[in-house]
Amino acid sequence: METITFNNQSYTLTEMPVPSDRLLSYDKNYVDVEIGEEFDFEMTAPAIDAAGKTYEVRWIFSDIKGSERALDEFDYSQIDQVIEL
Repeated sequence: METITFNNQSYTLTEMPVPSDRLLSYDKNYVDVEIGEEFDFEMTAPAIDAAGKTYEVRWIFSDIKGSERALDEFDYSQIDQVIEL
């Protein structure tokens, strides 16, 4: 799987990123906007570090409702958060 770096630490993704089911804490979620407006959404993937500790990697992306891009078209090099599980 792919190895990523966040805050000078390396993590290996153990699965491909998928959309999370969490709503973001601000009113720019898919359900909050009209067709043609920009919305934000979160993608997550499990990961491990060199010591075998488990993490969740999170990305926040923006798109336009009604003309959504394929998920593989986003830039996953810009990680928003890594959380130890």
